[in-house]
Amino acid sequence: MENFQIVQMRLTGVDAQYYRCQLAEFTERMLKKFPDVTNIQYGKQDSRGGFSITFFDNKHCVPMQRQFSSKELMLGFVVGYNQAQCNHGYL
Repeated sequence: MENFQIVQMRLTGVDAQYYRCQLAEFTERMLKKFPDVTNIQYGKQDSRGGFSITFFDNKHCVPMQRQFSSKELMLGFVVGYNQAQCNHGYL
């Protein structure tokens, strides 16, 4: 079972599977880092048109949320975070 959801956001094209794997990896890292978090949602969360990464705890409250002005910025943040964590032992 996946602990993340993509909300009102499409992942299409040749990179769709790559980004889905990156979101799954980021979710796994965050669930280990924050044990109270049970689910993470990616995508449009509000009517302002921005994108966000939203963490939900076991009471379905939102303890953390990160806003982005575009889907590309949000996906870039996720990929960059994953790469930084992978390279952390080699710096």
